[in-house]
Amino acid sequence: ATGAVPSMPRIESIQSSGKLREGAFIFRSMDDAKALMAWCEASERKVLIVGAGLIGLEVADALNSKGHKVTVVEYLDTILPGMIDPDVSEPVASAARDAGIELITSSSVDAVTGDGAITGAKISSRKDSDSRILQCDTLVIATGQKPSTELAGMSGCMLGKQGHIKVDDRCETTVKGIFAVG
Repeated sequence: ATGAVPSMPRIESIQSSGKLREGAFIFRSMDDAKALMAWCEASERKVLIVGAGLIGLEVADALNSKGHKVTVVEYLDTILPGMIDPDVSEPVASAARDAGIELITSSSVDAVTGDGAITGAKISSRKDSDSRILQCDTLVIATGQKPSTELAGMSGCMLGKQGHIKVDDRCETTVKGIFAVG
């Protein structure tokens, strides 16, 4: 099994020398959670979470309950996209807002600002041409995962546009004798 890797949106200046900038976190493993919690224990943070799925909202709730200012940005039109219908997501969104979490939907995080330390992020609305800089010192990427298909590709298996391994009705790849499931 080749597993999965974090799905990383294109955010300008989020990396420096091939690594995430200080204050930027990918959220996938327990080690990621520990690193984020250690960072946030150092001082009160202004946290921007990219992705309003289950993980993004759980992180938002946890950090909000510890006194950090939390904003969640979701590219799609509602929180918990693809998991629950928009009318069902609205009471969840309302409860998050009532708890003090700012939710911004139909928007993308395009860039990180600041020399050295993160000082903000450029947010753009998908519905109009509006963009703004949101002040933050912490950025959490909670945008899900994608298949890790590098090994399959190196083995000669055809990959689809999204990087998924192409299989037939028996789950055999385009390389005879190699099967892919999951």
